[in-house]
Amino acid sequence: MNQEILSFYSSMYFTFQEGLITLAIAWVRIAPTLFFLPFLSNKLLSSGMIKNCVTVYIVLGLWPLLSTHNLQEERVGFMEIVLYELAVGLITALILALPFMIANIIGELIDTQRGETISSIVDPASGSEASELAVFISYIVCMVFLSQGGMLLLVKTFAQSYQLLPFAAGFSQFNSLPLGEWMNQMVVKAIILAAPILITLFISEAALGLYSRFCPQLNAFSLSLTIKSIIAFAVFLLYFQNEVPDILVNMISTSPLHDIFILSDPA
Repeated sequence: MNQEILSFYSSMYFTFQEGLITLAIAWVRIAPTLFFLPFLSNKLLSSGMIKNCVTVYIVLGLWPLLSTHNLQEERVGFMEIVLYELAVGLITALILALPFMIANIIGELIDTQRGETISSIVDPASGSEASELAVFISYIVCMVFLSQGGMLLLVKTFAQSYQLLPFAAGFSQFNSLPLGEWMNQMVVKAIILAAPILITLFISEAALGLYSRFCPQLNAFSLSLTIKSIIAFAVFLLYFQNEVPDILVNMISTSPLHDIFILSDPA
């Protein structure tokens, strides 16, 4: 009887230990995203304990996807498993954070064109200097992302990553070309989304330059800041309020995860 109890507690101990190792390895994949997203950055959530608790809760919610795959250290190797999970986590974090980076790019492009980069401020989310409109648009995208069930989309993206790239499977090849192509497409989309305002501001600046040519007494520079700001926000309100944030949030669903990693063949 004592031998059975001892074996029971021993099996429970080793099961618990294996569960902790699984939890730690899963943390490596999920934690980078929580450090990349602007609304979960260190400037807004200064306590690392909160992020770790959120990460653990997400891992526990995805536990059925983890428990179906045993740690195959003999075939893959522990360090390769950690590097594999870290690589997938960093790529997933970049994919999830890129729409918010693009929102910053759009704001920077518009503020550069209207001449407002002279009044840059410190972005509370990243702690770096950014233009006023870049911070404003980034907050709009964060608000739309969270109001449309962004955290649920976050968990679904993690679940899809475990379906495409199983837990602790290891990979034999890393193909960075699809990631580069996808990032290039996202930056092109950012320029396209900012193009209506940029073109309007360019036309207004050309008109002011032509007007100052015929009226030298007019100080075109002092007027351009006010006029271009009014025109920029007028065009901004016409097309940006609904379409652009939704487009940025929906970029997450076009992730190229399944093209980036090539899984190693099962033994």
